Amino acid sequence: MQAVQNQTPKYYRRPPELTPCYKILQGHLKTFIADRAAEDRPLPKYVVEEFEAFMRCGIPAFGFLRLKCSCCKEEKIVAFSCKKQI
Repeated sequence: MQAVQNQTPKYYRRPPELTPCYKILQGHLKTFIADRAAEDRPLPKYVVEEFEAFMRCGIPAFGFLRLKCSCCKEEKIVAFSCKKQI
């Protein structure tokens, strides 16, 4: 009988930039905001801010932590999320 090894679950980055919603917003958000403003129906500031926060959420270029295991010395980069308090 083999001993069961303690296996810690692995962390895998969720790549938000590969999701359909992100791709659509990436390609069309600036145009949508500009079109609404041109029609004299601008989006409320808080809506634009939420879209912009979503576009930065989970993207390492907008901030991350570098974590290192003290036992095995493995390193991971964990991108900041856009979670907010209401």
